[in-house]
This record gives sequence, structure tokens and C-alpha cells, in this order.
Amino acid sequence: MAARLPEITLKVRCMPLHTQGKAEIKKDKAWKAKKPLKNPWVYSYVFDKLRQDWSPEQISGRLKLDYPDNSDRQIGVETIYRFIYKSGNKKLRLWDYLRRKQARRRKKGGRKAQRVRIPGRVSIHLRPRAVDNRKEAGHWEGDSIEAPKRITYRVRKSFQHYKDAGNKKNQC
Repeated sequence: MAARLPEITLKVRCMPLHTQGKAEIKKDKAWKAKKPLKNPWVYSYVFDKLRQDWSPEQISGRLKLDYPDNSDRQIGVETIYRFIYKSGNKKLRLWDYLRRKQARRRKKGGRKAQRVRIPGRVSIHLRPRAVDNRKEAGHWEGDSIEAPKRITYRVRKSFQHYKDAGNKKNQC
């Protein structure tokens, strides 16, 4: 009969920051171990087509048409864009082959509008009832549109039709 070893139990506390750090290192290693753009054939194909001024959408679409049954020779549009804008590929300046030639990638939906509160503004719900009927001349509506380098302010009269004494025509 063999001698039994005593069971040893270790009390280990989970350290979230340590565990998170280890997970991030593991993820980085896995990402760096990946071949660029799936395989060497796809890599060279994408480079050649980018140099011929093809867009990533055209490259991906052509591969899907030419090789519908071979998934090794297909690549997604987003994968090509990620490869072009990857921080490790900045020296290659691959974005110069794109139509817009932007060194930084914009978000697909654009950036979210940042609403600026106008100090002392009055809600549209608090305006007089006479304005809603549009029977009185002289009430003005204004719309302001702000962009990074310009401010546009559009003004309209709320009284839809009025007679201009000089032209004698109805105008909006």
C-alpha cells in the first residue's frame, strides 16, 4: 500500500487588477501572433489592389466574386481598414492609397453632435398663442446651426404670406 500525501489547500485571493493585466498581455500576444491579412496570398493581393487605387470595398467584393467557395481567399472590408490604420503599420502609410488619404480614421456614423445649451433660452412651448396661428406679422423664427469653423443662422418670418408694397406679390 502506497503512502498517501497530505492534501494541501492554498487560499488564493483573486486580484482583479493583476488578472486583468494578465488577460490584456495574453490578448496582445495573440493579436501579434496573427498573420497580417489572413495569409501571404491575401496580403499581397490587397497590397497590389491598393496600389492600383482600389478601395477596400472593391477588394473584398472582388475576392468574394472570384473565390466564392474558398474562405482562405476572402477578407472583410473592416479587416482591411483595420490593417491600414493599425498603429504598427503607420510607417507604411497605407492610407495614402485610399481615396480620402486620411491619416486618422473617422467613425462610421460620424461623430455625435454636441449640443450646446443657449443661456437664457425660452422654450418653444412658452411662446404666445398668436405665434402659433401665424396671423400677426413680425414674429420671427430662427435656427442656428453650429459647425467647427462656422455658425449659420437662418431666419424666417412666421407670418407665411405677406404683401410687399413694391412687388404686390405673395411671398413666403
